[in-house]
Amino acid sequence: LEKEKFADVCIIATSDSLNNVYVYDIAARKMFKEPFAPFYKDSYVKSVIMDIGNGIIVILYNDHICVWDSNTMKLSHMIKTTSYVKNVDLSSDGKQLAILTDKYISIMDLGNKNETFRYYSKFIVSHKIKFVDNDKRIAIIDGRRIKLFDIEGNCEIKTEIPEDFTTDYTAYDFNFRSDKILLGNCNTVGILDAHTGEFRILEFLRGESYPGFVGNGEKIFTYKPFEGIGIWDLEGERLLMRKKFNTNAYIFALNDRILLRNNGNTIKASEGILDKWDMIHDNNILDVKISPNSKLIATSGFDSTARVWDNTGRPVSPIIRVEKQGVREINFSPCNNYLLTRCENKGKNINGDLKNRIQVWEIST
Repeated sequence: LEKEKFADVCIIATSDSLNNVYVYDIAARKMFKEPFAPFYKDSYVKSVIMDIGNGIIVILYNDHICVWDSNTMKLSHMIKTTSYVKNVDLSSDGKQLAILTDKYISIMDLGNKNETFRYYSKFIVSHKIKFVDNDKRIAIIDGRRIKLFDIEGNCEIKTEIPEDFTTDYTAYDFNFRSDKILLGNCNTVGILDAHTGEFRILEFLRGESYPGFVGNGEKIFTYKPFEGIGIWDLEGERLLMRKKFNTNAYIFALNDRILLRNNGNTIKASEGILDKWDMIHDNNILDVKISPNSKLIATSGFDSTARVWDNTGRPVSPIIRVEKQGVREINFSPCNNYLLTRCENKGKNINGDLKNRIQVWEIST
């Protein structure tokens, strides 16, 4: 589910087993139009990007990309790619679309409907492409280099990744936040300044892995075998907290608090080494989401319920109950007022796939 970013709008997009995409306006309780269908028989939906403010809906398929005008519901662009599509990114003004395939990157000017540039490489190992530096550049990993291109296709920054970082490119984890690019492998973390192209290994994080940004990028979290997750002050290069957990846990960072979801029915919240509170279901937990304003936590499980908690572990809304089915997936609306739930309904559709039901619930706090 991809969610529109305006506080007073709640738009959701879903796809079915036939790769049709449905776009719903929750406030108006209506579907935008007939389902968006793929152009090619063997195409399948990978993701949907919605920018209703700029009037754009982008549907990413494995072999082509469709750009729709959300005001007229007419097709603006159909981009047929010559290789497998990995990812795309839309500039904040909705005018540029960066495309990453397994053989090349390109930028489409959506206003003039032309391709600004295309760059081929046999060594593109990125699974993400991202506009950085206030949409002035796009960033990818190309072999042992991090490359930043301007929107005209000029490679302005070409930074070598140090030899001692790793030779296993697939282990890289590419994270973006403002003008910083975070890169991590199994035991090393590095950071790139998107303005200057300076790349440095964070020596104080030797042995750490799986880095990610927390909040506005001033803090990061990492994982270390046998020691658990840590949250670090990036500027001060110091550990703020460390928490051990079992190997089956899933990690969520909420401000300076860590949420640990195990493979059972409990989520533990910790500050430092102290367990603060638990969120418990009657059966295994299937999904956890944090609201956009970081004030609410939603959980769902095999007990046919979804529950909403505040950031002190107090239930803030009546328990949402569905018909004796596990609630597989949940999502907050950008305005924090609605919760989407997806559960498998009884029976199968005409294609033999399990039926799914998506419902929208109002959160009463």
